[in-house]
Amino acid sequence: MKKSLILIPAITFVVMFVSVVFFTGCTDGKGADATFDSLSVDKDTVGFGDTVTITIYMSGSETDKVSYDWDADEGEIIAEKDAQTAKWIAPDTTGTYEIRCNYSLGVPHSAEESVNVIVIEE
Repeated sequence: MKKSLILIPAITFVVMFVSVVFFTGCTDGKGADATFDSLSVDKDTVGFGDTVTITIYMSGSETDKVSYDWDADEGEIIAEKDAQTAKWIAPDTTGTYEIRCNYSLGVPHSAEESVNVIVIEE
């Protein structure tokens, strides 16, 4: 009986140690310290063919490890791969358009933020 009582703390310690090593080893660390702050545009109302600059702001010590992917339903996105800033050229149709930035902090840490821009006929 005394033998089994001594084994319980030892087994508990081994299970906890293996769990810590396993879960620590499963993260790639990419973007572990990067937090979304804001997504901004230099103009929120534009005319046909105008260009808007969109910037995503992140904070933390590993923001250089975050990857970015820009998208819009209409208009044209111009951005370098993984750039925090993109340009959007407005379409020749009035309306409200959503511009999205998907950012990845490493699997499975990804999210999407968006901003709307209104296109008017000038």
